[in-house]
Amino acid sequence: VLDGLLHWAVCPSAEAQDPFPTLGPNAVLSPQRLVLETLSKLSIQDNNVDLILATPPFSRLEKLYSTMVRFLSDRKNPVCREMAVVLLANLAQGDSLAARAIAVQKGSIGNLLGFLEDSLAATQFQQSQASLMHMQNPSFEPTSVDMMRRAARALLALAKVDENHSEFTLYESRLLDISVSPLMNSLVSQVICDVLFLIGQS
Repeated sequence: VLDGLLHWAVCPSAEAQDPFPTLGPNAVLSPQRLVLETLSKLSIQDNNVDLILATPPFSRLEKLYSTMVRFLSDRKNPVCREMAVVLLANLAQGDSLAARAIAVQKGSIGNLLGFLEDSLAATQFQQSQASLMHMQNPSFEPTSVDMMRRAARALLALAKVDENHSEFTLYESRLLDISVSPLMNSLVSQVICDVLFLIGQS
């Protein structure tokens, strides 16, 4: 079952990425999106994470990480973006090799930070005088504290691997800005402070 799920998760074909034709012209649900939801829910259980990471080949897992990092940067698709956060966070916390492989994906750390920064921006926007505009633009919603904690924990899992510390070099100022933001939830800020502490030890 996992072999099939992982196949569809990284499959580049139109059959995987296009919406199901039977759902009508306005449908957004594709096989890949359905698989992403399934994998993100499965990964909540530690034993499922072990099974996912043990399903060969490793090159396909690397493609999975790359695909999830790409979803992380897609602001127009908040549902897939959040599912990618869940999956990456759970896999990174499950194994140091996975955490290393995720960290070396181009944009992985920057996109996780971007997810947190976008949520801060949305919170600030919501609290500003533009609240009326916000009502007319419901897509610009702050993400939940739980999702922000997951993104922060993903960063912490990456930072726990010594070899990854160099990957964080360019992002220290952004991490610091997030950690001291008065709009950031204190639990999330604490996790980001832990990230800064770990990378500061190298």
